[in-house]
This record gives sequence, C-alpha cells and structure tokens, in this order.
Amino acid sequence: MLLADAVTRSRNAALSVGSAGIFVDAKNADAVRFYKRYGFIACHEQPYKLEADFRMFPGLTMENWVDN
Repeated sequence: MLLADAVTRSRNAALSVGSAGIFVDAKNADAVRFYKRYGFIACHEQPYKLEADFRMFPGLTMENWVDN
C-alpha cells in the first residue's frame, strides 16, 4: 500500500513538474528484490538505486495494487 501511494503521489506531482518516472534508494538486497517485483529496474553502476517509468503503472490505484 505504501508503495502504491508513493507512486500515485509521484505520478500526480509529475503532471505539474513534467517528470517521467520514479527513483528509489533501496536500503538492502531484500528491498531491491521487493522493488524489482513491481517492475523497478536497478541502475547498472549502483544496484541499490532503482527506477521505474510511470507508463509501467497505467491503471494504478491503491485498491488494485496488492503487496504479494
């Protein structure tokens, strides 16, 4: 739920500032795996930094994104 809320808020803010995605700083390898499950891609040179394009979440609402 928190990730869905963060992505939704970021995507809504992007409408004002023109960003195209979201970056996250994972704290450990478990967090990297968590973000990758939702389509985030790790930066090659810094594997704990991940990014996702907002186009990956076209129908995102907190109600339909369930943490598995």
